[in-house]
Amino acid sequence: MKTATQAQKKSHWLRWLLVAVGVVILLVISVAGYATYRFAHDLATTKLEDAADEVPACGATAMQIALGSPYRGVGNPVAYFTTDGSDVYISARHFEHGGYFDPKTGVTGIWIGDVATPPTYSEQTGQVANAKAELTVQEGKHKRAQLPAGRYWLWTSTGGDIVAASCGKIEGQQPNGEAASVLQNVYHGGACDDQAYYAKHERECAVQ
Repeated sequence: MKTATQAQKKSHWLRWLLVAVGVVILLVISVAGYATYRFAHDLATTKLEDAADEVPACGATAMQIALGSPYRGVGNPVAYFTTDGSDVYISARHFEHGGYFDPKTGVTGIWIGDVATPPTYSEQTGQVANAKAELTVQEGKHKRAQLPAGRYWLWTSTGGDIVAASCGKIEGQQPNGEAASVLQNVYHGGACDDQAYYAKHERECAVQ
């Protein structure tokens, strides 16, 4: 009887020991995974920080429109814009910050395609089909897209509050179907370029 009780106690402590070892292993894997993520992210961000800010040559006189937040996804609506063939400059003004996995500097993918061939999204691969241009846009900077005159759709991966600018004529439509707002003072030196200021003075920064 005594031997059976001792065996039960031994088995009980062995189970707890195995559980404790499993928890420690999971913690080590989690920490290692996060460290790898941070290293890869910091490396990518460092490379992006060296990228030029491709602001339109005409500066603050460029026409700038707000396209909303057309996030990619199955069934998700796109934003549209029409260009006269002049270069189009894309920026994203809203990124999540403060979360455990949120990056210090936001980066988003942008997909642009002809309106005649709508995009399709694969949940398995995360790929967007039918895009004529794919851009990587860093928070606080602009990326140029060279497109023939025409009407185009646009999707984004993470960044919201997308702005498209051009030294030529440009107009657009937000994912909710509303016409894109025409913005002012969004370039260097303009108060509306600051996200915190824009959030508090959105009506002043946008002219319908």
